[in-house]
Amino acid sequence: MRYLAKHLVLAAAAAAALSVGSARAQAPAPALPATSFNVVGSIGNLSMYTSREVPFWNEIVPRESGGSIKVQLRPFTELGFKGPEIFRLVSAGTLQMAMTVLNYNSGEVPMNEAADLVGLVGSVEELHGVLKGFRATYAKFLDEKHGIKLLGFGTYQAQVVYCRDAFTSIADLKGRKIRASGASQQAFVNHLGASPITIAFAEVQPALASGVVDCAITGALSGYRSKWHEAARFISPMPVNFGVAAFLANKRWWSSLDPRVQAFLEAQMLKLEDSIFEQAKTETQTGINCNTGTGNCPEGAPAAMKLVAVTPADEVLRKDALSKAILPAFAQRCGAECVTMWNSVIGEPLKVKIGG
Repeated sequence: MRYLAKHLVLAAAAAAALSVGSARAQAPAPALPATSFNVVGSIGNLSMYTSREVPFWNEIVPRESGGSIKVQLRPFTELGFKGPEIFRLVSAGTLQMAMTVLNYNSGEVPMNEAADLVGLVGSVEELHGVLKGFRATYAKFLDEKHGIKLLGFGTYQAQVVYCRDAFTSIADLKGRKIRASGASQQAFVNHLGASPITIAFAEVQPALASGVVDCAITGALSGYRSKWHEAARFISPMPVNFGVAAFLANKRWWSSLDPRVQAFLEAQMLKLEDSIFEQAKTETQTGINCNTGTGNCPEGAPAAMKLVAVTPADEVLRKDALSKAILPAFAQRCGAECVTMWNSVIGEPLKVKIGG
């Protein structure tokens, strides 16, 4: 009996120890400090905002933070902004955090377009790989030169050409007025012998309808959602570039956050980045289907645009533009030190070199 009692006591003690260990293992992580801030989102009627940013900030962040982090989110298109000023306002501290298309500011900040030059990559997957390799270099640049914290990337679908009037190849666009976003697209349009026009995204559809521009470049699905097909009747699926965006925070404001909140947001926003790129993989084809009625369109009633097939000559022209116009113009804007960095970080993995 004495032997049995001893073992019962030992068993009870062991069970108690296991119970305490289990409780410790299952104990919730310490609560994050209560934090609230404002975020300016991307274009309000497009899927990067509606399908990714909205649920991320309104559902995922509050839930995963245990209700500690609360965010006021609105797209820049509802706040009266044109787009190019967002980068500057984050740098100045007027905005705490924002998502912005980087090529909006590529004329004044060439580094913003380094990974998304016209003709550089041919797929969303290839683009994401380039950006992952560029992340550390670009983050250091933003931190040191613009007082900005880089929190993640995003992208739209392949940027394609919409036109009012018929064309059978990209070379046919010579002489036309083409809405182009960013210095790289403008250099591409100039290389075609066309005239690049700068117009805010929200103003493009009426500009096409009135003939202020003959053609315009944007994402295949973005243009459909914004009803560009009501004025443009012809579309080429050739990927011009991709419309890279970035989540940016003012460095001074970011530094004021609790380190635990910083770590939480950095981890969550890398997950958001992955989900945006995953979504973008299919959206080029969805946009083409919806604009032309040539395939399944889950967005609604398909339009009846004419699909202008990409020709071998179009591909040659795209590569020719990269080597003869895009890269030389970028090098001139960016400077010698930037070119050395670009050749090493971006060009070498792609087997592309500026200056030879």
